[in-house]
Amino acid sequence: MSSPTQWRHVTSENNLANIASRGTYNLGPLRRWLTGPKFLLELESNWPPQPRLTQPDGVELKSLVAQANRLERYDVMCPLMSRFSCWMKLQKVVAWLLRYRQYLLIKTGRARKEALPSGVITVSELRQARNCLIKIVQSSHFAQELNQVNASVQDVKRPSNRTQNGSLRKLSPVLIDGILCVGGRLSYSNYSQSVKHSALLPSRHSVTALIIRHFHEVEGHCGVSQVLASTRQRYWIINGTGAVKREIGACSLCRRRSAQP
Repeated sequence: MSSPTQWRHVTSENNLANIASRGTYNLGPLRRWLTGPKFLLELESNWPPQPRLTQPDGVELKSLVAQANRLERYDVMCPLMSRFSCWMKLQKVVAWLLRYRQYLLIKTGRARKEALPSGVITVSELRQARNCLIKIVQSSHFAQELNQVNASVQDVKRPSNRTQNGSLRKLSPVLIDGILCVGGRLSYSNYSQSVKHSALLPSRHSVTALIIRHFHEVEGHCGVSQVLASTRQRYWIINGTGAVKREIGACSLCRRRSAQP
C-alpha cells in the first residue's frame, strides 16, 4: 500500500509511455527505456516541482466487487423423463433404477439388509416409481409452495400441512407423503384417497404430457372432458383443460379421424 504523498507526476516530455502511443522519429536505440527519465539519476531535491494535490487526504477510495451465485439443482431423472413417449414404460424403468439403488445401499451398508424383490416389477414398486417422478416434477415447479408447507409443519405455534399463500392457495394444497395434493371440501367425502387428494402437476411438463396421452389412449381416444375426468381420478393438472386440448390436438390418430375429406 502507498499514500498519495509518495506519488509523483511525470510530465509528457519525460513520460516514456508516450513513445509507444504517440510514436517517435528516432528509431535508433533508446537508452531511456533502460535508464528512465534523466531526473531520476539526480538527487530528489533536484527533481521537477510537483503540482499540489487538490484531493483531500481523508478521502478513501474503495473498490466494490459484486458477485452473484446461482445454484441449479440437477436431477439425473430429468433427462430420463424426456426420453420416453409412454407413461408405463417410464414408470417401469424408474422402478428398476430404484430397485438397483436399494441393492447398492444394502451392499454398501447404508441400508438395513432386507429381502429384495426379484423377477418382474411389482405393483408396489410401480407405485413407488410413480411417486418418485411426481416428487421430482413438483420440486422443480412448486418449490415455493413446498417450502411454505414444510415451514408450516415445523411451526410450533400453528403446525399445519397446508399452505396459505402462493399461486396454488385456491386449491388448498396439502402435503401427503411428501407429495403436494389438492385439498378442499373433497377431503370430507367418501371417495378414495387418490380422488380426494389428487397430486398437483404443472400444465407444461413432459411427465404431464405422458400422463394425458396415457389416459387418452386408455379411454379410447375420447374427447377432452372424458380424458380430463379420468386424469383427475389421480392427478390435478394446473389449467387441465388447456393441457388436455393441447395433447389431444397433437394426437395423430385423432387428427386423421377428424380430417375433412
